[in-house]
Amino acid sequence: MNGPRVDGQVQWDQPEVLVFMPSPDASDGVRLGAVEYVVPMAAWAGEAPPTLFGQTFVPGGPGGVLWTLHVWIWQHNPSGMFAPWNPTVSCGG
Repeated sequence: MNGPRVDGQVQWDQPEVLVFMPSPDASDGVRLGAVEYVVPMAAWAGEAPPTLFGQTFVPGGPGGVLWTLHVWIWQHNPSGMFAPWNPTVSCGG
């Protein structure tokens, strides 16, 4: 997570989180799977949740205090490109 980017702004070209996934083929063992946009609910000035790419952010984070939107650009997600979870990806832990 890029802490300074976690504010009340939504910028399509500056996602707050890069989602890496295990990859035995990568030299460092991981590869980029998705990006995640994060907006603290307390910092969002709008009455409705934020939107981006025609998609509405959903509550997320510990205690549901964040608006979040995942975009699975580099890893197919059978649940949908904007689904919060991807059943084909493991945390590897």
